[in-house]
Amino acid sequence: MLSQAQLNSIADQINAKVDLPFLGENQEKQILLTILGQAGSLVAKVVPQKYAAMLGDPQQGVDKQEATEVGKNLLSQITSSVNMDMFGSVGKNIANSFVESIVSGLQKGGKV
Repeated sequence: MLSQAQLNSIADQINAKVDLPFLGENQEKQILLTILGQAGSLVAKVVPQKYAAMLGDPQQGVDKQEATEVGKNLLSQITSSVNMDMFGSVGKNIANSFVESIVSGLQKGGKV
């Protein structure tokens, strides 16, 4: 559901917000891309197909409440399926930032 370009864009957004101690920016991005690859595969399973085109087209979208509900479901799936514990609170920030990107992309005017 998410293209490599979309994953790269989300990784850049998260990398600007989150710092993984003792790692350079390139190493951080590679780790983020690995995590986002796993989380991105959940998007295809959790986010209904009717929303897929909305993530890449700012002309389409749903209201904030509907997008937030999709995001809550996605975050629940990520936290139960992807092992973010090894990153502690940073892992939670990564998951939350990823979901924020998806929620923003689902709203009219948004794009991932």
